[in-house]
Amino acid sequence: MPEIDNQRPRRTLTEEGFTPNPRAPFVELGVTSCFSFLRGASDAVDLAATAAAQGHDAIGIADLNTMAGVVRLHCEALKAALRPVIGCRLQLVSGEAFLAYPRDRAAYGRLCQLLSKGKMQDVNGDWQAKGVCDITLDDLAAYAEGVQLIVLPPADLDPFAKDLRRLTRALPTLRHIAASYLYRGDDRARINRLDGLARQN
Repeated sequence: MPEIDNQRPRRTLTEEGFTPNPRAPFVELGVTSCFSFLRGASDAVDLAATAAAQGHDAIGIADLNTMAGVVRLHCEALKAALRPVIGCRLQLVSGEAFLAYPRDRAAYGRLCQLLSKGKMQDVNGDWQAKGVCDITLDDLAAYAEGVQLIVLPPADLDPFAKDLRRLTRALPTLRHIAASYLYRGDDRARINRLDGLARQN
């Protein structure tokens, strides 16, 4: 008889051995777990244990267009004496991408409603194909109250710089631009430019 996966004991951390780390100057917010199909591979146990070992005091989860991994990460982060930052990564049909973190329970509910809408209906209002989540900028604007948005800039910053003012007008809770190393040799100049764009907008 084949093995039934849901009857295997689930891996989990024990609360012994973890002490709270001091406030860290850097916290990873854009972490994807194994619930981001073909994007993330690590389980919440490994993510929390590694973040604690590296001296982080918090860890943020941002699975792609889903909140499926937040419960496991929340539980494992607390066992590892970390503050869980619960959210998701939103990819719009127009190409823009955001990290979205609800500030309270009502905002969490709105974010889940947005994801459900994108998974049930395509942009024309027809029944959605399985595994697809279509979210438009108008959809995000309608459900974004209380959700802290961080825009993820594309590799080419020129069109992004021209479009940023439109995004900030459409999304009042957009307050930050994400910065990450691309290891192309121009990271310092790129991050300085992103900092300038953030201050201008």
